[in-house]
Amino acid sequence: MTSCLFLDFDGVLFDTAYECAVVTWCVRHGVRENYPGVTLDERFLRRFYDLKPYIRRAREYAVFASDAYLAVTDQASLDAVIARDLRAEELEAFEKQFYAMRERIKAASFDWWIGLNRPYPWAVDLLRARQDRTVVVSLKDGRTIGDTLGHWHLTARRVCDHAYAPTKRDAIVRVAAELGLALPRSVFVDDNVDHLLDLRAAGVVPVLADWGYVTPSQRRAAVDAGIEVATRETIASILARTLSG
Repeated sequence: MTSCLFLDFDGVLFDTAYECAVVTWCVRHGVRENYPGVTLDERFLRRFYDLKPYIRRAREYAVFASDAYLAVTDQASLDAVIARDLRAEELEAFEKQFYAMRERIKAASFDWWIGLNRPYPWAVDLLRARQDRTVVVSLKDGRTIGDTLGHWHLTARRVCDHAYAPTKRDAIVRVAAELGLALPRSVFVDDNVDHLLDLRAAGVVPVLADWGYVTPSQRRAAVDAGIEVATRETIASILARTLSG
């Protein structure tokens, strides 16, 4: 069995926060044309960036469909607002609208859209150096991941998206079994500490990407749990030390 580098997409390989904000804004306001001309309200955008570290998958952007997002301050309050104000079918409906809006934007203005997704050069270099031994694990849609990787001439051994498994832990356990990967000798780099905490029981080595959408409290939670925190300067050396086989 071989080791593997598992990489999250949003906040690890690419900074997609503004793109997600644009798509969410267009869904909220029913925008159907002239996407490059869209101007986001400053308060909305500022709060979106504040809350991005707590969003785990696209359906949770539904909190921005109304002014409910103004009551969110941390993970617990986000979860409370979602539980109180949004039914499961509303979350699912918003997720479908979100993905459909993204595809409309891409079809209408792909060059503009791709420019909203900024690569983290040091992370992209890691993928380029290990493309045959890297699996991208994300709760994003695989079509968008593929379009973005393709634009930058990047590939991975496998891309596991939200349709592949309901959680990142499930995705990593499943793909490891399918590809014959040794999880105890493998590393997962994510910028969401909750995903990393969930994965510890699977045996993979968790690493928090400090350059992503990480709050000070999430960083402290990682340190308290014994999860190594990587910066853009240290990630290569951490992988050289921890990724074996």
